[in-house]
Amino acid sequence: MDNPQVTINTLVSGDADPKTGVFDILYKSVADRLSLEYEKGYMTSNEYTQLLLGALQAVLTESVQYTLSMNKATQEARLLEKQNTVETLNIGLRHQQIQEAKHKVLLAEAQVKHQSAETDYLVIQQDKLLKEIEAITAQITHQTKETDILDDQQRLLVREYETMLIQQDKLEKDIEAIQSQIALSNQQILKIQADVSLSGQKLITERANTDSTVGDVDSLIGKQRTLLQGQADGFIRDAEQKAAKMILDTFMVRASQGDALPTTENNLMDSDVGAFVTKLANGIGIS
Repeated sequence: MDNPQVTINTLVSGDADPKTGVFDILYKSVADRLSLEYEKGYMTSNEYTQLLLGALQAVLTESVQYTLSMNKATQEARLLEKQNTVETLNIGLRHQQIQEAKHKVLLAEAQVKHQSAETDYLVIQQDKLLKEIEAITAQITHQTKETDILDDQQRLLVREYETMLIQQDKLEKDIEAIQSQIALSNQQILKIQADVSLSGQKLITERANTDSTVGDVDSLIGKQRTLLQGQADGFIRDAEQKAAKMILDTFMVRASQGDALPTTENNLMDSDVGAFVTKLANGIGIS
């Protein structure tokens, strides 16, 4: 049975081309699918980035688990293969021993029948039998040593598997730490974006205080500017009306005493008064 060797290249192919690693194949499939959906306009660039990052993390975790399971299955298959080989050898050895024992029993029965004529021959056969028993005993001892070696190899494989589980746990913790760092970075990015937006609003407000072209008429700054302009216009209208009243009052006093008449010099002719009243009316929005 040929079991493939599971190495780091089983997970990632590095610079090799084509990419044959478990992670490379899975990630390419997911990335191609997301890229196709993004090109069709089914998602935004931000959603595409988030999904791609999530896919990277999920594929990495699944690839590591799959690779570890492959390695475990390979080691178990090798151990089972060796156990089957040992068992086959034991069965063959026992079968051979049984056949040899049967043969020796038959031979011993024949030798007993001819004991009187073949005593010396039986002594030689007995010595040979003892040597064969020693050889069988040596084979059994050797087989026992091989079994002990296989047990040691099995314990070594178990320790390696436990080490792999520890490494997998560490890798999962590292992935969780990376995910926490990414979440913290996203929060920092959102805070920076909020600060930039607030700074932009402050800049618009400060420019609106010095630049009349900045700010919508319906905005708070625009309404304040309109109110201030109306107050300034009102002051001008009030001053115009007070000046007109003062001039007219002076003229009325002088006219009641017979000292004043409308002339072109004092600009109090009917046409002058009409023009003056018209200007006051236009100033307060009356036509």
